[in-house]
Amino acid sequence: MSEGISFNDDNARGVICVGMPYPNARDRGVLAKKAYNEEQRKLRKNTCLLPGMEWYSQQAYRAIAQALGRCIRHQADYGTVILMDSRHCDDGSPNEGICRAHKNLPKWMRHNIRTLSVPRKNGVGNNNRFIGRPTREGFIEGGYAGLGKVMKEFFAECPKVSQAVRDKWKLDLENANKRSSQTDDHVFNKATGGWTVAASAASTSASTPSKTEQPKTVVQAGC
Repeated sequence: MSEGISFNDDNARGVICVGMPYPNARDRGVLAKKAYNEEQRKLRKNTCLLPGMEWYSQQAYRAIAQALGRCIRHQADYGTVILMDSRHCDDGSPNEGICRAHKNLPKWMRHNIRTLSVPRKNGVGNNNRFIGRPTREGFIEGGYAGLGKVMKEFFAECPKVSQAVRDKWKLDLENANKRSSQTDDHVFNKATGGWTVAASAASTSASTPSKTEQPKTVVQAGC
């Protein structure tokens, strides 16, 4: 379900990812790849290859990116993504404006992640992770009840934003078709979303001499 399947629009409005999909650490192929990367970096100074452990971690985040993208397929689409693993929590370590935990996630979602703050109960919870932080911006307070409230607000607002994007698409298409009907030089290509030179204009330009190329008269002298 993580690749090759598209759940556009109302076919899916949410994805839940449980855990981290790391490859089998004892798999022979994985072990060989990690060893190869380390060998190439140390012996041949090939820094284009990631260190073995970084490559291993990248495989997990690549699988996550593929799975999370199943429900958000275009600009007007929307959905919520829930990462059920504390390793995704903001640990307060900014790295170029992004905490370490979010650095390897897809670019389109790095700045839109909010960490759920779960009250501690019988030693379980994560409030102790955030003590001393200067701000709780980007956090969802109130545990799962707070999450439900935020999601309710999200799904109430998103259809309006989505419809606004679709209305703009429609207006842009109408303007493009109008422009296409008013000119003989270019035609709007719906498949590519761009303008192409019309066949009639291309043939006319090929047969008409340009201003820099004036017709020449050749005079031959007869005997």
